[in-house]
Amino acid sequence: MGRYRLLGSLCGLVFFLNLARIVFAPLVAVFIAEFGIGEATAGLIVTLAWVGSASLRLPAGWLLTRVPRHHVIIVSGALLTVSAAGAGSATTVRQLMVGAFFMGSASGVYFVAANPFLSELFPERIGRVMGIHGAANQVAAVVAAPLVVISLWVDWRLALWAIAVGSAGVTIYTGLTARRTPLPTAGAADRKLLGGAFAEWRIILTALGIAGVAVFVWQGVFNFYELYMQSRGLSEAAASSMLTILFAAGIPAFFCRW
Repeated sequence: MGRYRLLGSLCGLVFFLNLARIVFAPLVAVFIAEFGIGEATAGLIVTLAWVGSASLRLPAGWLLTRVPRHHVIIVSGALLTVSAAGAGSATTVRQLMVGAFFMGSASGVYFVAANPFLSELFPERIGRVMGIHGAANQVAAVVAAPLVVISLWVDWRLALWAIAVGSAGVTIYTGLTARRTPLPTAGAADRKLLGGAFAEWRIILTALGIAGVAVFVWQGVFNFYELYMQSRGLSEAAASSMLTILFAAGIPAFFCRW
């Protein structure tokens, strides 16, 4: 039962971590109006969240050869909490960029640790568990635009503070649950990061070639999707709804893993 509680807490954590990467896309128009910047600068803020997501993945992979996976997961949650609070308090574009970068970094650290951790927690149900976890990740993308719309009734910063508060609560719960749950030791012998990379270099290069190009194009599409739809005559609310539908279309794919 403890492992299923841990799975639930990880689904909550991945929700906020992916929300942290996606939430900047529907805020592009808000940043342009709030800080008086151009589309290129606003787009850079969004891009930095994804650059951050990539930046610490290799160091996090090396860290997993030294410390337990759940410790790295908890660190990622703590990093998200601090950086989201910082971005929510930003008064300059530079501060917002730094916050976006580290919010993205938290997600990169998390995914490197969480994917093997889940496969070790549920070795006989990997497909189903990864599907549930992935669906929680995708739901965050669907919620991002509505969350921004609701926040704008008060202040756009409310969306970032909601991420900070939510991730803090889920991270604490994850830490407490992990302490009470017997955890697998399957990854204890994983000590050779470079050795593993050289052994599987064909798979790694293939994944980079396929997924790298696809993700690059995809991010360019959804980062400016709202602005593009508005340029085609849609209202701001309608453009936001279209972005939500775009992400919602991806949820059924995760059920294929079941």
